[in-house]
Amino acid sequence: MAKNLTSKWRESASLIILAKNECLKDVGCDYRVLLFKRTKESTSFANSAVFPGGVHENSDASPLWMDYIKTSSQSSDLNSLQCNAPRPNIYTKFIEDQIQRDISLRITAIRETFEETGILLCRQNDLNKGEINGFCHSFVDFDRHYWQNLVHNDPTQFLTLCKKFDVVPDLTALFDWTAWLTPVTFPKRFAAVFYLAALDHTPDVLLESNEAACFSWDTPMESIRQHLSNQINLHPPQFYELSRLLNFNRIHELIEFARVRSQKGVTLMFPIIQKCSDGTVSLMPGDDAYTESKELKTEDLTIEQYRLKATNLHRIEWFHTGKIAIQSDFPIGDGHLPPINVTTENESKL
Repeated sequence: MAKNLTSKWRESASLIILAKNECLKDVGCDYRVLLFKRTKESTSFANSAVFPGGVHENSDASPLWMDYIKTSSQSSDLNSLQCNAPRPNIYTKFIEDQIQRDISLRITAIRETFEETGILLCRQNDLNKGEINGFCHSFVDFDRHYWQNLVHNDPTQFLTLCKKFDVVPDLTALFDWTAWLTPVTFPKRFAAVFYLAALDHTPDVLLESNEAACFSWDTPMESIRQHLSNQINLHPPQFYELSRLLNFNRIHELIEFARVRSQKGVTLMFPIIQKCSDGTVSLMPGDDAYTESKELKTEDLTIEQYRLKATNLHRIEWFHTGKIAIQSDFPIGDGHLPPINVTTENESKL
C-alpha cells in the first residue's frame, strides 16, 4: 500500500479475550470469547458485536510509560515482544519522542478494554515474577467504575491509575494475532491491530454505557451461530477471526499456538469489496482477484460464477439470502491457520 494512503486510517488496537471454562468441554470447547454490542448511537460499528478496543492515543506512546515500566518486574521480559518477521507499518513505524509500537499498541488495547468493559489486564508489580503460563493477569481490587470514567474522559489518566495501584499492563501476555484495514468504501477507516489474550477465569464485566449496550461470553461457534441466525451482527474481522478460532477446542493449545505464531509476522487483512448480482464478496490477500488498488466494482456475475474465475481463493462471500461462506484454499504466509468455513447449511454438523 502506498505510504500516502496510511493517513486515511486511524490506528487502533483490539483484544480477542478468551476465558477458560472447563464446564464447556462437553460442547467440544473449554473457553469462551468476549464480545460486546456497541450502542445504536456509536459513531462506528453501531449495533454491532465487536471485540473490545479502540483508537491509539499519543499518551499511549508517551516515554513516561517506559520510565514506569522499567521500574517493574516486567521490564526484563520486553525483548519477547520484538519480532523480526514481516509485519505491517503500523507495528514498526517510528515517531520521534514516542515509544516503540510493540508496547504502545498493547497499552492502547489494554486501556480501551478497561474503558469499555472494566477489565484491567494488569499485574501487580513484583508479583508473579517469572511466571510464564500464557494467561493474562487481571486487577480488580479498586474502584473500577470511578477510574473507568476517569480514563474514558482522559486517556492520560491510565498511567496515573497504574502508578497509584502499583500495577503494570500485562504486555507480554498479549500475543500478536492479526491486523485489519477498513475497506476504502467506508467513510470511517481504521488500521486495527488484534492481540489475543487469555484468562484462566471469567472476569466480571463493567460496561461503559456510552459505548456498550450489552456483552456476551460465548464459544466461537455460539457467536457465529448467533450471527447466522441474525441475533447479532458481526463485521468481517470478527466473523473471520471467530471462524479461525474454531481450529482450537482447548485454550492451552490455542495459547501455545499464538505464542509461537506471534514470532512469524502478521499479514495485513485489507478487504477489497466486490459486488455481485446475488451478494457481495470481500476479497482478501492471496486471492487471484485481489489487488490493493482496486475500487468498488459491480460484477454482472453471481458469487459462484465469480468464484469459478479464480484458482486461489481467499474471500468472504455475503449472499443476499443471508448465507455467508469463507473461501480459503491455500496456506497463509504468517503461520496462521485458515478459518473453518461455517454456513447455514453445515453449521449444525460442527
